[in-house]
Amino acid sequence: MEECLICFDETTDFVFFPCAHKVCSGCHKRIIRCPICNYVFDPEIQIVQRVQIVRKSACSRICAFFVLMFVSYGVYHSLRQSP
Repeated sequence: MEECLICFDETTDFVFFPCAHKVCSGCHKRIIRCPICNYVFDPEIQIVQRVQIVRKSACSRICAFFVLMFVSYGVYHSLRQSP
């Protein structure tokens, strides 16, 4: 367990800022600036970034699925045609 730099509670539930500093999840909801380096945290930008990450992840999974299906189909038919 580590201590939050804002509330001094000991916890394992930390949230990291883009500047790589961390605070507990409770304090994260109440502040807009990193307590260490004064990085301004803009929640709207963070939400947009998270949505973009989720979209990229979903697209990657769909692409991987179709590649796997295509390769499986090709292997199946090549084995079927072999004497």
